[in-house]
Amino acid sequence: MEQLGIIIKIITDPEQGFNELLASRKPLWLSSLTAAVGLFCQSIAVLLIDNLGSEQVTSMLTLGYLAKLFAFVVFWITMTSLFHFIASWHKTEGSINNLFILFGASLLPLIFLPAGAILSRGLGLGSHLLYIFIYLVIIIWILFLQVKSLKIIYHLQTGKAISVYIIPFIATFFLLVVSLILFTILTITLISKSF
Repeated sequence: MEQLGIIIKIITDPEQGFNELLASRKPLWLSSLTAAVGLFCQSIAVLLIDNLGSEQVTSMLTLGYLAKLFAFVVFWITMTSLFHFIASWHKTEGSINNLFILFGASLLPLIFLPAGAILSRGLGLGSHLLYIFIYLVIIIWILFLQVKSLKIIYHLQTGKAISVYIIPFIATFFLLVVSLILFTILTITLISKSF
């Protein structure tokens, strides 16, 4: 029953909910369960929107879900490590374990996706825009919870927490652009040498 109270607090008062989660007896278990259920709800919402056949449903809810769960765990570990490294630049103390726990719990809003898919389907054809809007609101909510996690764990102000959050994405974009430019230059050089 304590876990249900923590989940409700994360929805209604994220800071208090996150603090109660970290103080609970098995925070990693609850965080992992929350992430797994959130990803399962996301898979269900996709199935509801796409109206797939029973063989596709079985495939998506077994192998597809397990692949998504595995990919998420790798992403979860990588991103929390990266955010912890960047947050350490601000000379603050914080636990990577606690950040890992809170980032898992931040997927809690995904549980509302199936309801959004049902509502969207109930309104008929062409209502996918409603689902897209609901999906974007939930993604923004998750981003908010993840920035809130950085603020709580590393005692950062909002601006610094946002900068810690966006630096990996900016760096990735920059690396992709540089790689694309280098690939284009190499391709042009090789083509010009062959003529």
